[in-house]
Amino acid sequence: MGLSDSLEDLLDRYLLCLIWLRRRIELSWAAAEELLWQSEAALDDPENVFSRKEEMLSNADEAERKLSASYQLPADPMEA
Repeated sequence: MGLSDSLEDLLDRYLLCLIWLRRRIELSWAAAEELLWQSEAALDDPENVFSRKEEMLSNADEAERKLSASYQLPADPMEA
């Protein structure tokens, strides 16, 4: 079963960029998405945008950490 063309294009265009940003600048998913969006809007290199917007991206990282810490997953019934 193949992916739809639009989903495949989306993955090709953004996923690799997001992974590269996460590894290069050590960002969370939320901050990498925001940085990619900001750099595309500004038509600028992501590293230049990061140097100007580092505090805003750090806030996105912190918000994502808080959200993920608030998840309360139910107990796994298979481990009972």
